[in-house]
Formats: sequence, structure tokens, C-alpha cells
Amino acid sequence: MTRRRARRACCLVVWSVPIALLAVTVGVRATPALDACSADDIVAQDPGCPSGTGTCSITKNFQVANRCVLDFGGRAVTISANASGPVLSAQSAAVTIQAGSLVIAPGGLIDGRGISTTAPGDQGGSITINTTGAVTLQKTTSAGRIDVSATTAAGTITINAGGSVTIAGALNADRLTNYPTGDGGTIQISAGGDIIGQAGSLISTYGGDQAPTGGGEVDLLATGKILLSGTIDIRGSDGGTLNAQAGDALSVDTVMGNGTGDGGSGADISIEAGTSIQVTNQITASGAISPTFSGGGAGGTVSLTADFGSLAVTASGGVHADGANPDGDAGEIDLTAQGAVALQKGSTT
Repeated sequence: MTRRRARRACCLVVWSVPIALLAVTVGVRATPALDACSADDIVAQDPGCPSGTGTCSITKNFQVANRCVLDFGGRAVTISANASGPVLSAQSAAVTIQAGSLVIAPGGLIDGRGISTTAPGDQGGSITINTTGAVTLQKTTSAGRIDVSATTAAGTITINAGGSVTIAGALNADRLTNYPTGDGGTIQISAGGDIIGQAGSLISTYGGDQAPTGGGEVDLLATGKILLSGTIDIRGSDGGTLNAQAGDALSVDTVMGNGTGDGGSGADISIEAGTSIQVTNQITASGAISPTFSGGGAGGTVSLTADFGSLAVTASGGVHADGANPDGDAGEIDLTAQGAVALQKGSTT
């Protein structure tokens, strides 16, 4: 409590300043992001990533400018969660990360979104990750994420891993919410080992239902297996494109590739395995109806090829490439295998 004398000597006015209010006022001051355009910049400012060749944990908030390269050599790098915001913010920027291995921890975020409504800030960024080892996006109660979504055109996520890529979290190259004219972007993953999408994971290039192009493109290439227990979303005004090629076995759960626009067409989906293929849930690439009666959307194309093994659609699985009422052309479904092709009871095509 403090006391201040009023202008008149006859009066004493007591001023009370609540201590709790002062604490709140001070607490809302945010810590500004640090600037970084190289791995050395991060090492110099983040004690979680000391100099040397050991493990590097990026814990502070960094603003990364366009065309910057964060080259950590052969170090194992972790992008941790930070309550103040994205650990690496590179909105609408092209940024490359090179490391021995990379982990995006639960709640960790590489933010390459385009959140403006004017160019160039309405375009998603281009995030490229090159590792000699594994890349892992983790998830507990919160997800590790890379996000290049945008208001007009989502950007590109490229992962080139010498080892396996494991996704429990999310890769997003979507149109941002409330921007129905935004196109989906591109997600490309190349793995020297396996590509594993755990249950609850998301790989999404979702486009708006009024977008010029619609859904984006997902390209998956693995020397080993591709095991997808999560969701791939390539929906949009017209469905997008999925290309998945595994050197070994491939299993897929949910692929959402329906057209969502006025008479929009379904997606183009190509899945190939070196050995066997199993579909455990729904693959959809159907056309959309037309609220303006301009004609129903055509179904897309779905090609499943098991080079040296069997192809099975389980009882809970299905493959759909339907044309929309009243006059949308049906799509095409091709199932090819050197071994048996099995549509188990309850499955739908």
C-alpha cells in the first residue's frame, strides 16, 4: 500500500494498488522470437543445443527467414514444444533443415503457414528436411506438426530421410479454415527405410470446396514398407493426387479423396507395393453433386498393384470411385496382383 498527498493539505487520499493486478500486467508480456538463419545461430542462443556433435534440442522460439539453411551436420535434433508459440516460425518462407536425425516432439511445431490475405504472405512456405537417419513426428496429448497451410495456396513439405519416417503427429498442407478458395499443397516423403503412419496420424493436403485446383498431392516412396494406420486427406473442390510406392509390403487405412466442390471430381490414387497390399478401411475418390445443377462430378481413379504378393480388402475396407447424381461418370478401380486378390465379406467396391 502507498500513500499520496492530495493537493489540499486538509485532505489525505489513500491510493491502493493491487499486487495481483501488477503481476498479471507483467505476465502478459510475450518473449519475442529470436532470429536464426543457420544452425550456428541456434547453437549460440539456445542452451538446449550446445556446440559440438551431441544431441541438439531446440527449445526456444526462432524466426527463420526465407532461403535459410539450418545445417546441423550429423547431429540428432529434436524440436521441442514451447508454450510461447512455434519453435521454428518460417511463415511463407523456404527453409531447409539438415541433420543426422530429426524428432518433432509432442507439441513441437514448424510453422510455414501463409496467414496473410495478400501476396506473398498468402502462400504456404516450403519446408525441406534432409536426414541421413530417421524422421519422427511424435504425439501424446498434443501432436508434433509441420504446417504449411495457407489462405490462397498451401505450400510444400519435403522429407528425404536415409532411415525410416514415423508419423504419429500431423503434416498439414491445407487451405486454412474460412478460406474456401484456398488450394491444397504438396507433401513428399522419401524414406530409405519404412514410412509408418500410426493410428491417429494425419497427412493432409485438403483444399477448399471453391478452390481453383482443390486437393493437393501426397507422394510417398519407401525402400521398405509403407504402413499407414492413420488418415490421408486429399479432398478439395476436385480431389487431389496420392502416389504411394513401397519396396516391400504396403497397408493403408483411410484415404479421403472425394471431390467437395460444385460437381467436383474424385481423386487420382495410385498405390503400389513390392510385395502385398492390404486395405483395412475406406479409400474414397467419388465425385460431388452439384447444388447449382451443373452436373454431377465424375468418380476418380484408384489403382492398387501388388507386384509380388496378394492384394486384400478386409471386411471393414472398401474402395469407392462413384460418379455423383444425376449424371456423373463412374470412376475407375484397378486391382492387380501376382498373387490372390481377395475382397473379404463386408468389404465394398
